[in-house]
Amino acid sequence: QIAVKRFNNKAIDLLVQYNWPGNVRELKNVVERLCIMETAEEITAEAAAERLKDMRNKPVQERIQLTGDLRMAREEFERQYIIQALKQHEKNISRAARFLGIERTNLHRKLRALGIDPEKI
Repeated sequence: QIAVKRFNNKAIDLLVQYNWPGNVRELKNVVERLCIMETAEEITAEAAAERLKDMRNKPVQERIQLTGDLRMAREEFERQYIIQALKQHEKNISRAARFLGIERTNLHRKLRALGIDPEKI
């Protein structure tokens, strides 16, 4: 029998405010891991923060969740790669596009298609 877990308000606030670079799949993964790994009935902000810290420190290979869908995996890789390029170039679209070897207009198109808002990264 699986024990039901509750997230306290501070834990929920922390998860809501976190910038989820891996979108909803990453959030789902963190919530599932918290529910499995935490022994207490209530999941605290401290437990959630620790899980987020662990996740950020893992190499990319360990954070990848195999979904069986190559198209989704490719989109996720591209999303993460573009986000890192934007961060490296201080959110400057022109410099990030040059770094990525694509036209600025093409990068804008990819940002829209992948749901990336440079101001929120």
